[in-house]
This record gives sequence, structure tokens and C-alpha cells, in this order.
Amino acid sequence: MMESLSYLHHAVTYETEHDSPELETGENQRSLPWKKWGAVVLGVSVGLLGISQRALAGGTSLALLQQGDRSTAVKNIQEKLNQLGYLDTQPTGYFGELTQNAVTQLQKDRGVIADGIVGPTTQALLQPVAASPAPQKTTSDILKSGDRSEAVQSLQQQLTDLGVYSGPITGYFGPKTQAAVRHFQHTQGLTVDGIVGEKTQTAMLAAIAPPPASDPPATPSRPSLPPLTQGSQGQRVSLLQQRLQVLGYLQTPPSGTFDEPTQQALQAFQTDQKLTPDGILGNQTRLALETAVSPAKVQDLQKRLQTGGFYTGPIDGVWGKQTQAALKAAQQVYGVSAADIFQGNY
Repeated sequence: MMESLSYLHHAVTYETEHDSPELETGENQRSLPWKKWGAVVLGVSVGLLGISQRALAGGTSLALLQQGDRSTAVKNIQEKLNQLGYLDTQPTGYFGELTQNAVTQLQKDRGVIADGIVGPTTQALLQPVAASPAPQKTTSDILKSGDRSEAVQSLQQQLTDLGVYSGPITGYFGPKTQAAVRHFQHTQGLTVDGIVGEKTQTAMLAAIAPPPASDPPATPSRPSLPPLTQGSQGQRVSLLQQRLQVLGYLQTPPSGTFDEPTQQALQAFQTDQKLTPDGILGNQTRLALETAVSPAKVQDLQKRLQTGGFYTGPIDGVWGKQTQAALKAAQQVYGVSAADIFQGNY
């Protein structure tokens, strides 16, 4: 802008100092101010053009988000980082160290410059998975950190069903997905590399799908589920904790996370059942727990709770939410443990 104003000043001065004598009389003299104003208009136009060019050139820098910024745009970035599994904190709108670390890790995973600054390239990496037809997935396909596809969405759903993943289904193979894959590989005795190759895919399909029924079946076939160990999460862990609680082995409420108290309670149960006290929920321990909290025992519990006015559902032996809520209500009234209610010691 200063360069343009300088040009304007020199243009007007030049017109003033170099007016020809021929233009100082009559009609030509009256046209002189228009020539000067023409220089003014030209100068202003050049100045505005320079400003516009610099504004366009600087548009990218104005869109940058970095540590220390605070805005709605930052909050949107944090929400997307949460969805991709890079940030576990509540979006605040402030670009702090945790947000910068999450952005840097995303950039490293996607192979771009890891500067922790959100520019147009990083903004593009934060966009949701495009809904486009995916090629048929075969066992030879490999899924790894940084991948983004519908195949990764399927993988995340499988990991959720197996109780080793509790994050969002985003279709992006981020740190949480990789950690879940590594945990599954460890429980299956596979190479723990966090990469889903043919062996890992085969093991996952075998763990999810029930075994083929024999002909004729002597007893109903039971699916072979992957073991649960410390660090596992999901609905299966909650069910394990509920059973340990009503049997008197676990004193803390179910959380869905296989923590140290859960492991210790499981080891105590295994010891009482003459099983290897390894603190791992394998098929043998799972069957022993299901026997200890059998449908017949649950029916007895439901009858007692119904008599006490706590339960109004069917006497079906199903350990469902209605039975659990009635047991909790009885606990509060009688001031005893879940195990005492389950075993009728009240």
C-alpha cells in the first residue's frame, strides 16, 4: 500500500511540474484537473490491486491453526481428532500441548510434515472417510496404521465384537485400532506387529464365527471366544465382572475394563475351581463361571426378588438388565453384598 501511495504522489507531482505551456490556456487548461485525477484513479487502482494480491497470497497463513490459538475452529479440529482416536480429552477450543501432540502424530502416520500445525493439508487428513464402494476384501489384503477405508471400518467392528476395542468406528487405522490389534495378536500367540495380515484375519474370523455344528449335535455348539486379559474392554468384560461380583469375588462395580481388581478376583475364582490361576478368562474359566451363575440359580434369584417386590419380570433364568436392577435395589434395602443377595444370605 505504501508503494502504491508513493506512486500516486510521484504521478501527481510529475503532472504538475511538467505541464506543457500549450495546455495552460482555454479549453486545454480546464482539462488539466481531469488529467491529474486520472493519475489519482490509476494510483488508487494499483494500490488496491496490490492489497488484493497480498491478501490472496496470505490466505493460507490466515487459515493456520497452531499451539496457543483459541477458537471454534480449534474445537472442531479437536472433535475430529477425537473421532480418529488421536485425542482423548474433551474439546475445549484451546490449541494446547495435547492437541499439538495429537496433530503431530496424525501427520507422522499420514506421511506429511510433522510440525503440529493445522494447515490445508492437515485439514484434508481430518475429513471423514468418503462413502465410496470398496473393492472386495480378500485374505491377502493387509491393513496397517494410517490406512483409511471401509475395510478398516469392518476391522474395527470385529475388534469391538471381540472385546478388545472400545473406540469409535471411523474407518481410520489409528493408534487405538493398532493397540487393539496388537492385544488380539498377543492373546492368540501371533506375531505382535499391529498389522492385520492373513494370519491375523484368519484368527479373527475363527474367534468370531461359531464352530461348525456336528451331525447330529450331542449338545448345542458353543463359540470359542478369544481370551480376556488385563487391559481388555467391552461388554464381555462387564459380564465377567457382574458374575464375579454376585459370586462374592469382586467388590467393585462393573466398569467394562479388565483392571487389576478384576484379575485378582478371577484368580481367586480359578483357585477355588481348581483351575490354573492365571487371571485370564479362557474357555475353561468361562464355562466354570457360566455354571456357577447358571440359569437355574438365576431363576431362584428372580423368584426371591419377586417375592420381595423387587422384580416384576419373567422367571426365565436370564441374567439381564431387569434382574441386575432388581438385585441392586435389594442390596440398597438390605445393606448386603450382591453375593449375599444371589446366594440368599439375607
